[in-house]
Amino acid sequence: MMLVGTLIDAGVHSLRPQWGVSPEYFTNKIIFGVLWGLAGYYALRKLLAVQSARTMALVVPAIIAAALQTKYFYQGRDFWGFVVFFLFAHYLMFLPGSLVAFTRFRQVFVVGTQTAMPAVKRWRVSIALIVGVEALFYLYFHWFPPLY
Repeated sequence: MMLVGTLIDAGVHSLRPQWGVSPEYFTNKIIFGVLWGLAGYYALRKLLAVQSARTMALVVPAIIAAALQTKYFYQGRDFWGFVVFFLFAHYLMFLPGSLVAFTRFRQVFVVGTQTAMPAVKRWRVSIALIVGVEALFYLYFHWFPPLY
């Protein structure tokens, strides 16, 4: 989810000079987004007992987008031109990856499915997938930083 969203985000941030960000923004965003995504997933699964993959796919990106924009608000970014705009933009950027992840890999994320994996194996697979993809993406941006 963060991989697809951050690739789209890199393109959007390069469209206007006032949307420009430093290169470490993307690697920090990946780490920040994964942590808030895991927190949102945990809250939905454990605290609210959500069993629907589609609900998780729609809510987790909203949690990540809201957390990112809260951070930018406290950094003093322009409220309407940056914070509010990117609240919706980040949600839409993270949504495609989230829909694919939660619906395609439903047996990993949702316990109530017929083909659900045992809990220990599910968590190991989830963490391995997340860490592996995020590590590859971190290395990509480290070796090939954005051109702006």
